[in-house]
This record gives sequence, C-alpha cells and structure tokens, in this order.
Amino acid sequence: MDYSYYESFLGFLFPNNKQELLKFYEEDISKDSYCKGYISLFWEVLSNKFGVVSMTAKENNPLMWPHYTQEKGFQIKFKTEELEKSIETIIQNENGNNTYLGFIPTNYTKDLVPIDICEFPNMAIPLYYITNVKSNNWSYECE
Repeated sequence: MDYSYYESFLGFLFPNNKQELLKFYEEDISKDSYCKGYISLFWEVLSNKFGVVSMTAKENNPLMWPHYTQEKGFQIKFKTEELEKSIETIIQNENGNNTYLGFIPTNYTKDLVPIDICEFPNMAIPLYYITNVKSNNWSYECE
C-alpha cells in the first residue's frame, strides 16, 4: 500500500509528527503486519462516523440474540417504511451536511472476495462491503 493513503487518511492522527506517521507506515506494511494497523484504524474511524444497525426480517429470531447481544439486550420492532420516512424527513430538515444511506439488506454470497479499499475514491463502497456482504452460511439470519 502506498504511503499516500496513510498520509491522506491517517495524517490527522499525527498532525505535528510526520516522522511518527512514516514509522507507523513502515511497520504496518511489513510482511508480519499486512497493513493491520491501517485497516483497524480505517474500521474504527468508519464505525465512529457512521451508525450500523443489524436487523432481521424474522420476528423473535432466537439466533440473533447470541450473535449480536451476548444474550443480553432487548428486541425492538420497527415499522421500517415509517422509520425510514421519518429519518429522511429529519435529515432533509437539517443543514444538508448529513447523509442518510438507508436500510440496505445484507447480500449473501457463496464466495467472499477481498477488496482493496484503496481503489475507492471515498469510504462508502468499503463500508457497504464490510457491513452488507456475508457468506451464504449466515443467510438464515435474514438481515
């Protein structure tokens, strides 16, 4: 991975010390690391900027509890069409800087194919891929 990706995406973490960023980059691209630091920070930033909610089309799906709540939590039933309309209305009334990406069903696939997150001009496609593509083995969840 090219240093420019680290500089453009992670430069804000090292505002006064470019040498520290360069050291992080050199350690992270090693064969032992496989850019895990970049990927971890990428996910941390994305998951703090965007909200992700996992829902199922099956009411009272007992398998969702252990997978997503460690069997501690509660169930909420939504009228998703009304919920989506209300969210869109709220965002349209804001100053226009907010983006609502909508409810996107999970795409189940036979083979998961790695993607190079550096090939995309923004974070939207990698975020969609991370949160909405799963192996067919999980299709019983009906997310």
